[in-house]
Order: sequence, then C-alpha cells, then structure tokens
Amino acid sequence: MAFESELQKSNFELTLIVEETQAQPRLVAYAGITRKKGTALLHKLCVVEEMRNQGIATKLLRLQIKKLEFQGCDDVQLWVDESRESAKHLYDKFGFNVVRRVEDYYGPGRCGLRMRLNNLGSLATE
Repeated sequence: MAFESELQKSNFELTLIVEETQAQPRLVAYAGITRKKGTALLHKLCVVEEMRNQGIATKLLRLQIKKLEFQGCDDVQLWVDESRESAKHLYDKFGFNVVRRVEDYYGPGRCGLRMRLNNLGSLATE
C-alpha cells in the first residue's frame, strides 16, 4: 500500500529500464525520486543482480541527474547503507558527499549515510 500511495504523488517520479526479450519484457533497473522545489531525494536506484557491473546504474543515475537539472533541481540527496561498497563507489564517482552518518539506520549494526550532490549543472553535461 505504501508503494502505491508513493506512485500517486505528483512529485514522485519512477524511471524503469526494461529489456525487450522474445518471451516478455523484463525489468532490469529502476530509480525512484521525489522532488520538492530545488531539492530531490533519490529513494531507490536498483539494478537486477545478474545485470550489475555493466554500467547500467551509472547511466541511470546520469539520466536522473540530467532530468532533475532540466526540472530546476540543484541538489540531490540520498541514503545508502554504509556496507554497500558498490553503491557508495557509484555515488562518490558522481561527486556525492557524506553529510551525515546514522548508527542502526537500516537496523542493528547497519549504519546509514546521508549523501548529497550540489550544483547539478556542473556534472550533468559530462
């Protein structure tokens, strides 16, 4: 129910990457973003496990940043599990900075990092 209500919000945007197969289309990756004025919150960026390490997350994040810049956003924030090295590497590569660390954010022993990217225009044109 919470997911369905999130999709109905006018400031929520869901981007899907679908692979066309002979049998049926298959979801490969998705990103969910909420916008409020000049700030966006990246709720989720996921790539199916067997399609990882092919640059899909990089392309999807770049697309999201370009769209957000076009929509007038200048700031993107997100939360990431401190133990998710590949996700942290992706966000670091785009220039996100850790602005806060919260113990047990994702559960006992799992710290959350709040990351932020400012000045989208300087990155989105690359």
